[in-house]
This record gives sequence, structure tokens and C-alpha cells, in this order.
Amino acid sequence: MKPEKYPLYEGIDWARIGKRLFVVASLSTAHMPDIFDGVSAEDLVNQTFETYFAAFDGLGWTPKIGPLDRFLLGVLKHKLLDHIRRHKRMVGSLDDPDFVKKMQTGQPIAAGDRKGELQEELERAASGDADLEELVEAARDIDGRHNVNQQLATELETTPEDIVNLKKRLVRRYKRNQ
Repeated sequence: MKPEKYPLYEGIDWARIGKRLFVVASLSTAHMPDIFDGVSAEDLVNQTFETYFAAFDGLGWTPKIGPLDRFLLGVLKHKLLDHIRRHKRMVGSLDDPDFVKKMQTGQPIAAGDRKGELQEELERAASGDADLEELVEAARDIDGRHNVNQQLATELETTPEDIVNLKKRLVRRYKRNQ
């Protein structure tokens, strides 16, 4: 089937755009496994083109916005970030039968027994700083399902902004102790 001519696409070198997207995808995933979250760098490029062409209006691209390759690089960036986020949530391999079983049964994937260890490590990191010690203590008392910063702020009688800053300090101290 021969593609129809559309004036918006005249003069666009699709092969060059595809190569540029592939180079960027390859460089962006260079420090990752060849296939992460079930896709490779080539798959990301294909998904980018697929998303672009599947959208009725080409995701809103017009030549006034800028060059098509730069626009598609933005789409590729978002695809890559989506896959990185999904990959970070996957704490196991699909080749591992135990991991697949946990996914199918809906059991939590994160290691629950590590929770106590992490609590102890956070307490060690917070030791010596009264504000951080109070934060760690208050974190035990909240349910942690929603509005965590607001819950902690209410518990410690402060603002959510102060809680964010305390959490940043705690993370820095935690990383230093690792």
C-alpha cells in the first residue's frame, strides 16, 4: 500500500528522524539492560512513531511548533520516562516463577520483611537530630496511605513544607550513612 501524499509531511526525511530517535533512545538506555520493562531502545522508537501516527491530529504537531524530529524527541522522552518509572516498580524478573506468582495473586511485590530494617536504618540516620527523630517517630503513627506530608505536619504541628525539608535532610543523612 502506497502512503497518500499529505502536504504537511512533504520534505520530511522519515529515515533520518528514525535514526535520530534511535540514537537518542540508545544513548538514553545505555546504562540499562538491553531490554527493560519488556522493551528495547528500538521498541521505544517504534512506540513513539505508533503514538504519533495513531493520534488523529498527530499529537497536535504543526510546523509552527517546530521541527518534527524535535517534537518526536519530546514524545520519545516521555515514553522513556514512563518505562523507567514502570521498571523501577518492577522488583523482580518475569522469568522468576515466584515473582510471576506474586503478580498474579496480587500479593505485594516489595519485600515486607525489609520494612523493619529500613525503620532501624532511618532511626540511626536521624539519631542526634531531635527534629529528624520526631519525624521518624511520627511516621510510625500515621497510616501513610494519602496526604502523608499533611498527616506528618498535623502530627508534628508544623507545615507540609517543613515536613518536605525534614524528609530531604533525613534522606541526605541516610545516604551518607550507606
